[in-house]
Amino acid sequence: MKPNVVATHLVKIIKAARSQQSLVDELMQDYLNELSAYESIAMDAGGRFQYPFLKHYWREPDRYPFLIVAGEQTVGFVLLRRDMNPENGSRFVEVAEFFVVPKWRRQKVGTIAAQLIWPLFPGPWCVSVLEKNLPAAKFWRQQIIQSAGSCTEESPSSANFRKTIFRFQYCAEPIVD
Repeated sequence: MKPNVVATHLVKIIKAARSQQSLVDELMQDYLNELSAYESIAMDAGGRFQYPFLKHYWREPDRYPFLIVAGEQTVGFVLLRRDMNPENGSRFVEVAEFFVVPKWRRQKVGTIAAQLIWPLFPGPWCVSVLEKNLPAAKFWRQQIIQSAGSCTEESPSSANFRKTIFRFQYCAEPIVD
């Protein structure tokens, strides 16, 4: 059984309740605004960025929404999902989205949050980063090497966007209540 709260020092990862979806959506707007510097992201008529998968994180069993909390303040979110490699049928967990409010960066909040999510799902992982987002690629490379020891990097491209994909194995005992 996975815990609803995982904590280290003053940083916690808390499973986001359905009632907190609007909070994640508000943080998502800041996140997508940042990503729009690297890639074109659709906006609706009201000027809000579109992330059509958000509601699925409270509806589908292989999607996991988490809040990042520092002290008592929500400072970001993590969206994880289980997926399958179409080439070989193997299952893995993907960091679909990860965001820490800029004010809380460079204080190890993102590093601690990353270290807290890996043990939730021991086994194969995947993190994709937009190719132009060099700060994110550097962050994830460091976190993965620190936690898993090594990773493979792929740089597939599509008509929609270019990205770097980090694949790695996290081997540890799962966290249980």
